[in-house]
Amino acid sequence: MDARAVELWHRMLDWLSLNYPECLQYRHEPVDQAQIAAAEAMIGLELPAAFATTYLLNSHHGGIPICCYPEYQWLSLAECVESWQWSRDNATPRENDLSENGPVWHKLVAEERVWIEGPIKLGINSELRIPFMSSDGGGYLYLDFDPAPGGVKGQVISIDPEGCTWLVLAPSFEQWLETFVTHLEQGHIQIGEYGLEHIEQAPANKQPMLMPEYLRNIRIESYQAAPIDPAALQALAFDQEIAVTGRMRSIMGNGSDIVIFDFDIDGMSERQKIGAYAAQTYGFGTIQCGNYAHLWLVRYNQQIPNIEYYTKDSVVQWFVVSYTLTQ
Repeated sequence: MDARAVELWHRMLDWLSLNYPECLQYRHEPVDQAQIAAAEAMIGLELPAAFATTYLLNSHHGGIPICCYPEYQWLSLAECVESWQWSRDNATPRENDLSENGPVWHKLVAEERVWIEGPIKLGINSELRIPFMSSDGGGYLYLDFDPAPGGVKGQVISIDPEGCTWLVLAPSFEQWLETFVTHLEQGHIQIGEYGLEHIEQAPANKQPMLMPEYLRNIRIESYQAAPIDPAALQALAFDQEIAVTGRMRSIMGNGSDIVIFDFDIDGMSERQKIGAYAAQTYGFGTIQCGNYAHLWLVRYNQQIPNIEYYTKDSVVQWFVVSYTLTQ
């Protein structure tokens, strides 16, 4: 075991036992070294020693406490692997492709519609990020093995898709853990109505966000929509795929893991209703709806529960396979 992690966890458990003992009632199932090795084999990455120690050490105390961190719940080792698998399976080559999405990221960062601090790549899904904590709002803390230039493999990051924030919290899990324990001991964290919470600090003069180096020289090119022949589009057979370009509009609603968009396609006589898996929105909702995008569509021919309610008097004609923002 990692000696420094053992010391930090004993300090944390001592503090929790004295100040917040009810937190220790809710724990994940203990794990052993064989389960750690199986997780590493599945993910294809060696877990940091301090991270593995966190699970092994807590197994001697009944399992890792679930609610021992403000606003987040600690995932079990099995949940880490399951969440990693979901992220791997939903990652697309285009998500972190700077040749396609770089100009869009540059624009969103410049306008502070996306907030980024530290050497972290934008995008969410990746097989090189291991989630280990989750929040009710869909945010995660990750071990990041694919940092932006200047970052460190294994750094701890947070991604909040709803808040559109990407933050580097610490260059390693051990340093992140040490900072957290120190904040506990120094009184920067208190017991609130719903558990641990950070004490609000007096607002400082916030410095303007710096454009990440890897986005600095990327610029948006002028947008030109590809001409679409409405008759040819309507003549496509069911399940036939096509690429189109247009501006995303308002989200009509969520239901059965579906998001319905109004989508303006240049060259089309009227808006087309388009259905997309919520997983394909990457959590940027209103941001993406204000941008142009290239969409890979397939002619829609399946019934989805509750689809009529969200489209009201319209029919979903196309189903999004994937898309890339362009402006």
